[in-house]
Amino acid sequence: MDFTQALETDFIAQNHPLFLQLARRLNLTITEENETEILQALAKWMQCILTTPLMAENPLCFAQIKMQDRLNEMEFFFKITHKFNATKFNKLLANYHHLKTEPLELGAFKGMMHGFIDLVFRHEGKYYLVDYKSSFLGASYKAYQNERLQEKMQSEHYDWQYLIYCVALHRYLKMRLPNYQYTQDFGGVIYPFLRGMNGTPSQGVYFDKPEEALIVGLEELF
Repeated sequence: MDFTQALETDFIAQNHPLFLQLARRLNLTITEENETEILQALAKWMQCILTTPLMAENPLCFAQIKMQDRLNEMEFFFKITHKFNATKFNKLLANYHHLKTEPLELGAFKGMMHGFIDLVFRHEGKYYLVDYKSSFLGASYKAYQNERLQEKMQSEHYDWQYLIYCVALHRYLKMRLPNYQYTQDFGGVIYPFLRGMNGTPSQGVYFDKPEEALIVGLEELF
């Protein structure tokens, strides 16, 4: 989907097959009588997702991101040639990470790490990574405010996930951008909880930009 279409009047017509597919994935029964109503509701929800500002003090939203500034499903591989050190991992998080969780307990290992980042995009010279979440946290928008999102990030260790993603994107940008600098070129991490986005700035959206020392230190472990 072209995110910028969210601002156009024929949004449903341009994405009709996609909305039908979404309805099926949500187990919604579509008939000739209710198709228009259901697709309008899905389009309204999608527009809320695409027009919700992603950061509290920044009007940036998905609808502003053009196709040429997106990299969907960025694939990465880490070849771990030396034994992974969980003790160093835990020490780095204790020193530099603002979300506090129990230590990682994992034996030393070698091998390959393989993953995909849902979306990487560029905006005003900075690069952001996105991982979409469809988790149900509650029936009201209050369940998707910042404090509750932090709790979810910690309980599911999504923060460990995005720190690995940060290392992957950091390495990629170092290879692709002349004079790359983390503080200047890396914009941050965005975890949009889709069920909680209603157009209010940062509603349903978890944002973070890890400290450079943390990412540099983690890179040495992978």
